Amino acid sequence: MQLDPIQHEHVLVFNNTTIFNDIIYQPELGNRHSRLKLIGARSGDWNGTLHAPGFFINEDKINVWATYTDYKKGDSVSFQGTTYVAKYAVDGSTVFDYNDWTVADNIKTGLVKNLAKATQFKDFFETDNLNLEDGVDKLGKGIIGFNEKDYLAGLGLDDVSQVKFYRGMLKQKGTGAAINKLIDAKLTNLDQTIDYFEEWAFRVGEYGSIDSNQIIETIIPEQEATNNPFVLHYHAAGDLPSTTELGHYHVQEKDLYKKPNNYTGDVFSVRDSNTNTLKDLDSAGYARLDDVDFTVFNTSELLGLSDRIEELGKGKKIWIATDDSNT
Repeated sequence: MQLDPIQHEHVLVFNNTTIFNDIIYQPELGNRHSRLKLIGARSGDWNGTLHAPGFFINEDKINVWATYTDYKKGDSVSFQGTTYVAKYAVDGSTVFDYNDWTVADNIKTGLVKNLAKATQFKDFFETDNLNLEDGVDKLGKGIIGFNEKDYLAGLGLDDVSQVKFYRGMLKQKGTGAAINKLIDAKLTNLDQTIDYFEEWAFRVGEYGSIDSNQIIETIIPEQEATNNPFVLHYHAAGDLPSTTELGHYHVQEKDLYKKPNNYTGDVFSVRDSNTNTLKDLDSAGYARLDDVDFTVFNTSELLGLSDRIEELGKGKKIWIATDDSNT
């Protein structure tokens, strides 16, 4: 029996100087960091070799363009410090023709995710296993408005903790409570304080199609809404409640949070059988002739379509210009 044992060794090489200009190891002065924290993720089914399902290795080896060398479509070369990719099969020549090549920007090297890995979309909304270096995970968490925060990464939080912390403070985002949550989290062993100054803005006007905005907003105190049913009255400027409306909740025009330009206090119209409801809803106008298949003036003319009965069928549209009341 012949056995061929194989041993794999993995080495991580760090820069001796951090981004904060700290020295990791300096034996002359006795400076060293006894522990380094590595934050990352391991691909599934990895067996310790260069085999990583769902990924491919793109080595950082780009040959310099050479004369009298034929290149295939998609071949990459380096010329005068710039990386180019062949648009099509290029025959060898003595002069580099820029028309035959496309500038290649942002070429990723190292372990690159295979675009054919469709299983990653199952974890699109997953928060317990993610990698913010991945574009798919960034888009997935962007649905809740999250983007990678430098101040959270600087506190040593991993990707999962960053997303969960942000999701927890969403309801208080933009207020001092969100900052207090960050302080109360005790993410470091140091005493920390944050001073912040709030800025307020006051709306002085509106622009746009404000005449079509018929929204009315008002604040009803919880202690006032005790009766069932609860009766609410809107009043125009200067109107006073009548003696028969005592015990009801009354809202004056000055107390409205938002109101339309044509506000009169008559929010709920009184109707009877003779009320004209034709203009209750805005109309989109007449139908487009190219959106319908048949046109008649009123319902009595529908019988005139009997000679075209073979053209009628499921999905056909008939425009009746007016109803029986000629409206």
